[in-house]
Amino acid sequence: RRKIEGVEFVLNRLLDLWERDTVLKWLGGVNAHLGNRRPLDLIAHGRVAEVLEAIEAEETGAYA
Repeated sequence: RRKIEGVEFVLNRLLDLWERDTVLKWLGGVNAHLGNRRPLDLIAHGRVAEVLEAIEAEETGAYA
């Protein structure tokens, strides 16, 4: 149940920032803030906090 809630929270955060297509690309793409890993892979392993940190970095324009 926690994983599902984490996924929902991440999706809602992303959809507040970008359009659906961009969100899907971001989730499936390699992300420098995540050590060149895909957000989807981290979410699947319950590492939602790291994905949320990457979202915050994107929001603030931080460089990895």
